[in-house]
Amino acid sequence: MKVAKKEFVAELRAAVNLSKKNGGPVKRKSVELRRRGQSRSVNISVEPLGPATENQQYLILFERTSPSVLLPGRIADKLRGVGRIKKKEIALLTRELATAQEHLSALVDSKEASDEEFQSANEEILSANEELQSTNEELETSKEELQSANEELNTVNDELQSRNLELDRANSDLNNVLTSTNLPVVMVDRGLRIRRLTAASTKTLKVLPSDIGRPITDLSPGFNLPNLGQLIAGVVDTLIPIEREIQDREGHWYSLQIRPYRTTDDKIDGAVIVLSDIDDAKKVSEILEVRVEERTAAVRKLSLKVMTVQDDEHRRISRELHDSVGQHLASAKMTIDLLQQAELSGKQSDLLSQASQSLDVCMKETRTISHLLHPPLIDELGFSSAAKWFVEGFSERSGIKVNLDLGSDSQRLPLSVELPLFRVLQASLSNVHRHAESSSVDVRFNNDSGEAKLEVRDHGKGINPELLGRFNHTGTGFGIGLAGMRERMRELGGRLEIDSDGNGTVIRAVIPESASDATKKPS
Repeated sequence: MKVAKKEFVAELRAAVNLSKKNGGPVKRKSVELRRRGQSRSVNISVEPLGPATENQQYLILFERTSPSVLLPGRIADKLRGVGRIKKKEIALLTRELATAQEHLSALVDSKEASDEEFQSANEEILSANEELQSTNEELETSKEELQSANEELNTVNDELQSRNLELDRANSDLNNVLTSTNLPVVMVDRGLRIRRLTAASTKTLKVLPSDIGRPITDLSPGFNLPNLGQLIAGVVDTLIPIEREIQDREGHWYSLQIRPYRTTDDKIDGAVIVLSDIDDAKKVSEILEVRVEERTAAVRKLSLKVMTVQDDEHRRISRELHDSVGQHLASAKMTIDLLQQAELSGKQSDLLSQASQSLDVCMKETRTISHLLHPPLIDELGFSSAAKWFVEGFSERSGIKVNLDLGSDSQRLPLSVELPLFRVLQASLSNVHRHAESSSVDVRFNNDSGEAKLEVRDHGKGINPELLGRFNHTGTGFGIGLAGMRERMRELGGRLEIDSDGNGTVIRAVIPESASDATKKPS
C-alpha cells in the first residue's frame, strides 16, 4: 500500500479486503487518476495466490483504459454533453462514496479482528506474565536450593580435603611399612598385575619396582611354583587363603601365604602374596620329627615290653595265688571243719562257723583274682569260654547288663591272639564300669575272613572329643591299659579303633589269625 498512488489506495485497500473476505478475485473498473489537469481511467484486479493461509499473498494488476479522442466535429456534441458529464461525475462520486463506505466497513471489520487479536494477545501476555511470575518463584526457590547445595558442597569439599590428608598420611604410613619390613610382600590386582611390593621381594621373588603394572605370571620367581597364577586366581574367586611350604632353587624353605586383597568397603580387588623364611624352623622341625619318631618307637617297644612283663607277672601271681595262697586257705578250711566236729561250747562253735564263712569268701575272692590275672580257661578252652566266664562275673559284680554274642565258630585261635583280645575285653568293660555311666553293654565276637574281631559297645555319655582325638593321634590319654593294647594290636598286624559320640562308645579290636604261631593250641 505504501508504494501505491494515493488515488488508488482507497480502491486498492477495498479490493484487497473484499478478496480476503470472499476468497476470490476482485476487479475495480474505471478508477480515475488525475494528473496535471488530465484524467485517466485504470482497472484494478486483485487475485489471491495459492490456498488461503495466514500470510496470504495477492497479485495486483493495473490496466489502463484507452482515452476517448475528441474530434473537432464533436465539440458541439461534447458541449451538449456537459450535462451528461456532470451526471457522470455525480455517478463517479457516488461510486467513490460507495467504495469509501466499503473501505470503511472493511476497516471496521479489520479493526474488530485486530481488537480480537489484541484481546487474545493480551490474554496470552497475562498468562505468560503469570508463568513468568511462577518461573520467577521457582527460580527463587532454585536459588535457595543452589545456595544450600553450595553450602553442602563446601562442607563436602572440606571433608574431602580432610579425607585427602588422611589418605596421604595412610599412604605415607603404608609406604614406610613396606619400605621398613623385611618380609617379601607383593600385592596384585584382579588381573594379577603387580600393584605394590616390598624391597625384600627383589631378592626372593625376583621382582623389581619397574615391574609394577606387569602380570606376575610373566615373571620368573626365585622358586619352583608353576601354578602360581592359578593359586592366586583361586584365592580371589573363593576368598579362601592358601598357605603352603615351598623351596627356592637353592633349597631354602619359605612359607607362602596368599590372601584376598580387601578394600575399605569390603570388596575383593586382588590378592596379597607373603613369603616367610622358615628354613631354620623347618630344619628344627625335621630334627624334632626324627626324635619324636625315635622316642615313639622306644615308647612302643617299652609299652610292649611292659605288657609282656605284665602278662608274665599276672600269670605268676595267678599261679602263686592258686598254688600257694589257695592251698593254705583250703588247709585252714579243712582244719576248721575238723574242729567243728569236736565237742565245743556254743560260743566256740559260732566263732568257728564265722571263721569258716570268712575262709570261704577269701577262697572265692582269691580264686576270682587269680582267674582275672590270668584265667585258666583261656589256656584250657580258649577265648570264648574265658570271655563268657569273665562277662558273667563282671555283670554280677557291677550290676551292668552285658549282652554277649560269641558267634557260631568255636575254632580255637593262637594264644598270642586270644590273650590280647581278652585283655581288650577286660580293659573295655573296666572303663565302662568306671566312666561310661551305661546300664548295659553289647559284646560281639566273630572269627571269619581270616580275622578275629571283638567289639564292645556301651550306651553311656561317650568320650570327650579332645581326649579321643589325642588318643587316636598319639595313643595317650586313656592310661597304659588301652594304650598298651593298641601297641600290641599294631605289633600283631591288627588295629584298635575307638569311636564315640553322645550315644555311647565303641571299642573295636581286629587281629589277623596269622598274627603269630609261636603259641600252639593246647593238646
